[in-house]
Amino acid sequence: LVLRLGGVVRDETLQSGVAASVPATALTDLAADPLVVRILFDPQTDYELNISVPSAQYDAWWNDANVYDGGLFDFGVVDSGVQQNHPAFAGVASFYTNSGSTVDSDSTQGHGTHVTGIVASSNATYRGGAYGLDAIIWAQSDGTQTTTMSNMDYLVTGAVQSPEVVNHSLGYGASAGVYSPNDSFYDAFVDNFD
Repeated sequence: LVLRLGGVVRDETLQSGVAASVPATALTDLAADPLVVRILFDPQTDYELNISVPSAQYDAWWNDANVYDGGLFDFGVVDSGVQQNHPAFAGVASFYTNSGSTVDSDSTQGHGTHVTGIVASSNATYRGGAYGLDAIIWAQSDGTQTTTMSNMDYLVTGAVQSPEVVNHSLGYGASAGVYSPNDSFYDAFVDNFD
């Protein structure tokens, strides 16, 4: 249908989602098809995280009598990249990625390395919530939400190991606390993959 309407399919997800570019004049015909549930704008990523360790109250976490670490668990992240050779990740046994790079400098943003550090850093001063975990499985989101959706599918179906926990904290513009129609993808992702 997309091709017939003069569009281009850019990606597909396991959640029955299709990322496509179509001429604006084709939207009415596309929306009229019974297989189309919803048409959503594909917003650009917006890096919103700026203070995390204090807001997570890790001091209280580490001072608690029941101290936990990452143990045998794996952490998945879809973000701007992860600087795998960062000293804070020295204790991580394995990294897996679909980016085609074994060491990503994350030089454009630093957001993905920062987020991964919140979880996996073994630095004595800035220790992550699950330091000492077994593996980090990451995929690089390079622009839009549909790229992110495809990469989240990779974390649970295409990676050598599947993570027990997945983080995706890129924003797509100010939400103002409103549930976006695009959020239904994440609901389905959680339901389908626990």
